[in-house]
Amino acid sequence: MCGLNQDPYANSNEVGRVRRLYVSSRVRRFGIGKMLMDSVIAEARKCYTMLVLKTDNPVADVFYHSIGFTVITDPKNETHYLRLNG
Repeated sequence: MCGLNQDPYANSNEVGRVRRLYVSSRVRRFGIGKMLMDSVIAEARKCYTMLVLKTDNPVADVFYHSIGFTVITDPKNETHYLRLNG
């Protein structure tokens, strides 16, 4: 499961927030997380120019890097972002 909504912390309605990406431990490493995120990113492109998320999980950090997210060096409300324009 995974959620997508307008980021309540942003000063812009063009920023979407990924929330609670979760794949059951029994079916991890089969590409389900990437398929979910591909779907979320495709949907987000319809409304947003950027996606953000917050995680403190090192495994999630590696995953988000692998699909193109960049680390925010001074995180407050988010730790990663992905530009959607272009």
